[in-house]
Order: sequence, then structure tokens, then C-alpha cells
Amino acid sequence: MKKIISVFLMFVLIWLLLIGCNDITEAPLNDTTNHITDSTTNKVTNSRPDIPNNTTESYPDEDANPESDFEYKIRDDGEFEITKYIGNDKNVVIPKKIDGKTVTVIGMSAFSGSLVEALVMPDTIKYTSFGAFNGCKNLKDIKMSSSLITVSLAAFHDCKSLTSIDLSMSSLKYIDEEAFSGCENLKTVKFGDNVILIGDKAFFGCASLEEIILPKNLQEIGEQAFLNCFNVKKIWIPKTLEKWGYYPFPASASVTEIIFEDGLKQIGGVENVLCYNGKIETLRIPASVELISSGAFWDCANLKEIYFEGNAPQIGNGKFIDFATPVESVKIYYNPSKSGWDTTPLRDIYTLIPLFTIGLG
Repeated sequence: MKKIISVFLMFVLIWLLLIGCNDITEAPLNDTTNHITDSTTNKVTNSRPDIPNNTTESYPDEDANPESDFEYKIRDDGEFEITKYIGNDKNVVIPKKIDGKTVTVIGMSAFSGSLVEALVMPDTIKYTSFGAFNGCKNLKDIKMSSSLITVSLAAFHDCKSLTSIDLSMSSLKYIDEEAFSGCENLKTVKFGDNVILIGDKAFFGCASLEEIILPKNLQEIGEQAFLNCFNVKKIWIPKTLEKWGYYPFPASASVTEIIFEDGLKQIGGVENVLCYNGKIETLRIPASVELISSGAFWDCANLKEIYFEGNAPQIGNGKFIDFATPVESVKIYYNPSKSGWDTTPLRDIYTLIPLFTIGLG
């Protein structure tokens, strides 16, 4: 009898241990949305937040819409192009092949004005043509091709129901003019590392966009690329950016943080490029910066502190902050061990304060 009781108690103990294991939960990860910190020093850095690649799985051909839903042609360059969607489905899966030919292009205005709500591109698609999805006001969800090279002129213009877009495919290099302009409910955009061009007004009027984390290898940003994005709070600018258009960022009081990646050589190319009408109070200029354009920080009425980590940069016409920012309210901190600070024309305008340790946090 005692043996039976002992065995019973042993089973009860094992059962209790198993129940306890189910109650163990993982600790939440630290939030790195706003700042990335060095785990050893807890110092704020200006590295780009990691953005996952487009990992959406492909789909079997049998899930695609029938060939009869599309008009198509073979172009002069040999690419096979869908010229028109003539179906009635609200959820569309474009086939990889039509009439035995691999589909590689979505043609001009092919879906323009349609009532499509969700769309899947096959991974064979390399290009979208002018206005391919222009005015698809009900389009809420789209899975882009992992082989996409170019998002064309006005391809998704005025797609008012889009709230997020994943452009993190490694193949994507070019986002043309007005590609997503007028997408007023677009909140999040994920860029891939290999995008080198964002064209004029590419995201103009995306009033719900919350932050701009530019592509890691971006070389050129066009005029008014993100103008009238009234809800943006944070902007991250990569070191590779060389060509700046006129007013590329939001002229909005919502912007409170601009981060320049170490390695950036030049800030701005024309006047009024960054925090126009913004609430920026502090700026950190990496040691790599050699030139700040004339008026780069014009109308930054709330600007109070600028931290320079390197040599005194060349300043356009000698002034990069305009009358909207009271000169006496701006303090410029610099590293006295770096060159050019004794002779910089900034001394004639602003209060310069030497620091042996430069940092924001």
C-alpha cells in the first residue's frame, strides 16, 4: 500500500512540474524603435534600424486568377506584359505565366481605377509601368514581386486605402516620381538596402506616414519626395546620400528628430532641405560631414543645440540657419582637437562652445 502511495505522489509531483513549465514566459525585447543603443555603453548611436527582407512565400500557380482575366502582349524588348486587368475579383493573384510565356511587366494603367482590394505579384515581375495601379482606391494589401527592379512613375498614385508597403526586396533599385504620392493613409514603408533612387514627389502627400528610414545605400532623393507628410516624427539619413532635391522632407511641425549616419559627406544640396517648420531642438553632425549647404536648416525655429564631432565643415554662403531661428538661442558645440574651428566664419555669427567629449546621450 505504501508503495502505491509513493508512486502516486511521484506522478503528482511530475504533473505539477510540467504545469509550472507552461507558465514560463519570455521577457519582452527592449524597444529600439526610437533609438539604437550600444549595450556596453548605453550611448545613443545613429545606426539604421534593421529592416527584415521581404520573406513572403511564393504561391502555387493553381491559386492564380485565370488567364482570361488579363489582356497581354509581347513587347518589342521581348518582355511579356499584362496590359489590362478585365476580371471582377477583388482579390487578385497574377499568374506567373500566360499562354506559356513568363509574365515580367505590369503595363501602363493595367489596374488603374479598378476595385481590387488585395493583389499578389508573381516573383517573375521586374517592372511596373506608368500608373499601373493609379487610383486603386480600395487596394489595401499588396505582395510585391521579389524580383522587382523599378516602381514606375505614379504606379500607386492615389491608392488611398494602402496603410503599409513592403519594398524590402533586394532587387529593387528605383522608386520613380510620384510612385506612392497621394497615398494618404500609408503609415509604414520598409525599404530594401539596394534602393539608390527615390524620385520627385515619390511619397508626396502621404499624410499618415510616421517615420522615414531611408534605404541604406540611397544615392539620390528627389524634389519634394516626402513633402506634405504631416505626421512624420523621425528621419534617418544614410551616409551614401549625395544628391538632394529641393524640399525632400516634410515641411511639418511634427518632425522632432533627424539622424545622420556616420560617413555622410554632405548635408543638403539646395536651400530649405531639412527641418523647415519642424520642432527639432538638437542636431548631431557626424565627423565625416565636410559640407553643409546654404540654408540647410532654415526655418528651424526651435533649434537650440548643434553638436559637431569633426572638423569645421564648409558652410554654403557662411550661414545655414535663417532669421526664423534666433542667432542668440543657438549654441554650437565643437571638438577643439579638430581643425578649422579657430577660423570658421561661424564664430562671427553663433556662440561656439568647446567640448572634449561630444555626445547627445
